[in-house]
Amino acid sequence: MVAAPFYVVLGLVAVFIAAADSGEPATAYQGGSGVLSFGAAVTLVIASFIDSGTMTADFTRWSRNGREGFLAAVSAFPVGQVIALVIGGLVVALGGAADPGSDGGDFLGLLIEQGGLLVPLAVLFVFVNLGSVCAHCLYNGAVGWGQLVRRRMRTLTLVLGAVGVALAVAGIWTYFEQWLNLLGVIVPPIGAVVIVDQLVLPRYGRGSRGPVRAVHWPPFAGWLAGAVAALLTHTFAPWLSDAVVGFAVAAAVVALAAASTPSRASKETVA
Repeated sequence: MVAAPFYVVLGLVAVFIAAADSGEPATAYQGGSGVLSFGAAVTLVIASFIDSGTMTADFTRWSRNGREGFLAAVSAFPVGQVIALVIGGLVVALGGAADPGSDGGDFLGLLIEQGGLLVPLAVLFVFVNLGSVCAHCLYNGAVGWGQLVRRRMRTLTLVLGAVGVALAVAGIWTYFEQWLNLLGVIVPPIGAVVIVDQLVLPRYGRGSRGPVRAVHWPPFAGWLAGAVAALLTHTFAPWLSDAVVGFAVAAAVVALAAASTPSRASKETVA
């Protein structure tokens, strides 16, 4: 409730400052030295929020009803995501970013250069926004790993928080672009598996849901096929979108694999 409006306000201030300092409109921007293909650009856009997209359920489960959960997800994707991308793009196009090649549309330096009240606001902005984002990510990681290793979430919070701080101090931020590329390869297939499983397969009589007593292999097969397809696309067809190819392949494979596997209801009927 605080971090998101704070970002929008200071982001708009940065855009106005950049526009006032720039001698040309944003539409005159010709791009930097490295030109991305359309497919690569789509992958980076998807990868920048796909991880949060797959863990949306960890946050929307706190909603009082489905309507609140839906509105929360829509306010984040695409509304909130588009606002952030547009602000960053305008800051770069107007020449307000110090090093867009590595820092993208980071406008913190632009605010600090103005001096005055904007300096303490910029510092507060860093703590509020990073604190909000990191707290949510740490919560998600602690919940997931707590379930996997059968440990208390609070214990995992301390462990993962310490690891995260250590990696940050070690300079892991310099690999942010590579991290986004990796997310664009391995994470979209997970989203495809979740969507097909929740929205498509039940319509075709997959059977009633209940406790799983054995490993259900179709989701793993779909994810693996999608990840491999995305990796091959990234290596041999970089003009295409890794994320889109991996998503499509994973969805097709998990649907076909599930269709070829007798449902639990069918097995019970035969028995």
